[in-house]
Amino acid sequence: MVQVSSDLNALANLEDAFLATNSSDREVLVNSYTPAVLLPRDTATYFHYEGSLTTPPCTEGVNWIVMAEPKYVQPDELKFLRQHLTTEGKVLSFNWRPTQPVNDRTVYLNR
Repeated sequence: MVQVSSDLNALANLEDAFLATNSSDREVLVNSYTPAVLLPRDTATYFHYEGSLTTPPCTEGVNWIVMAEPKYVQPDELKFLRQHLTTEGKVLSFNWRPTQPVNDRTVYLNR
């Protein structure tokens, strides 16, 4: 889960890599970056459920893990990510759907 906050700058080191890879035929080596900075401090507490893809055809059978503690990004970082292009040349936004009802799904909490 990601929430917007002006206090942190978790994605700062990735911005140059995103800018350099705005083409499907480019590879960029990212030095001195630890993916763990994208995780919250508490990685032991999370929700787990079986759901579906967030984009059409919304295929079932996806195992979702949602961290209980949100990760914060700055508003300009979120804007930057939303302006990045996909390999098809489309803007990387609206690649999600609205929250769906839980229905008969079981949601597990790991602590």
